[in-house]
Order: sequence, then structure tokens, then C-alpha cells
Amino acid sequence: MKSRVKILPLLVSFSLLSSGARATVILTGEGDFTLPGLRLTFELFPSGLPVPFNADNPGLLRNQWSGLGVVISDDSPANGAGAYSGTYDVLPHSGGHALSDSDGSLPGGALFFDFRHPVSGVPAAVAEAGLWVQNGDSSPAFVSFYTTGGLLLQTISVGKGDTFVGLRADEGIGRIGITDAEYYLVDDLQFATIPEPGAPLLVASALAAGLRFRRRRL
Repeated sequence: MKSRVKILPLLVSFSLLSSGARATVILTGEGDFTLPGLRLTFELFPSGLPVPFNADNPGLLRNQWSGLGVVISDDSPANGAGAYSGTYDVLPHSGGHALSDSDGSLPGGALFFDFRHPVSGVPAAVAEAGLWVQNGDSSPAFVSFYTTGGLLLQTISVGKGDTFVGLRADEGIGRIGITDAEYYLVDDLQFATIPEPGAPLLVASALAAGLRFRRRRL
């Protein structure tokens, strides 16, 4: 069970962080989160219906959580199985399901979690995000975090075992990608609240207006 990360570019209104330092902090546990947010366990759809085990339809899980701000996609090899739910009876994960893009007997690929505004559907960025990765062999899996514009923020290698991988980023996280050539599982996606589409730009406008006002007074 392994996982790597690939991430696609997205245009979003969160990229208004300053021209200076770009800080990222690796989060090693769910307790490292400092902002309110959501935790998706993939046990129930937002409608309240249970997530089926080993769904054969690769598209089944992709848009089910879009109303909560997450769109799932996959990039499996030709003989891959696509995103699906599978038994994951391993602590500290919740419930008995997780996500993967292989049925366990086939090579893996990549899973992507894109953040979108729940109402408008436009690409969005969150300040903190992370998930659990279960890698079943000695070959590393890779988790990558990207901005909405496709800039790679951080890639983290995950060895054998059960590992929480997360990131806090000043520039905002628009996508998480998990990649591995072998079978892997991911579970319990956690992320900070998605901001309103125009909120960061409004803040930027206010800051700019304040600077202009100060210049006039000086």
C-alpha cells in the first residue's frame, strides 16, 4: 500500500501573499492543525449514504464531496482501478474504509485532492491540509502539496507503515497529490476552512488602500 503525489495547476484568489518569504511547515499529526476546518473520513457520503466497498465505477467518488470543497481525481495506469473505497481497519484511522486507485493486485498510480469553493466551484486554497497514508512496502510513496497555480510547495516521502502527512503554507494549498508505483491507501483528509472566493483579494485591496492613505498623509 503506497502513495505518491501529483498535482495540477489551478487559478485561485488565494495567492495574495506577500512578495517576501514563503513559509511552509510540515505537520506530523492531526493535533498540529491550528485552524478550524473539516475532516473527511470517507465512511459516508455527504448525503448520509454509506460509501460502498471497492466501487467498480472510478468516477463514483470523484465529485461526491464537492459540496464540502474537495474534488477527487486519479491518474491510474491502464490496468489501474481508479479511485475507490476499500477496507482500512487500521488505527488511528476512522471506520473501515479508505481510498486508493488500485484494487491491491494491480500497480498503483496517483490520487489527487483539489480544493474548490463549495458553492461556486472555483479553485480555492487552504492554509493547512493533510491526510493519513498507508504504505505497505519498502518502496517510498510521495505526497506533494501544490498552490492553485501549480507551484510545488513541498514533496514528502513516506516509508513503509502508517503515516500522517500534512502541510501549513503561507501561499495556500490548492491540491494534494499522492503517487506510488505500488498499492497504497489514504484516509481521513483534514483541511482548514476554505475562504470565500473574494476574501483574500479584499484584504489585499484594503492593505493597498491603507498604504495609499498613509502616503498621502506623509
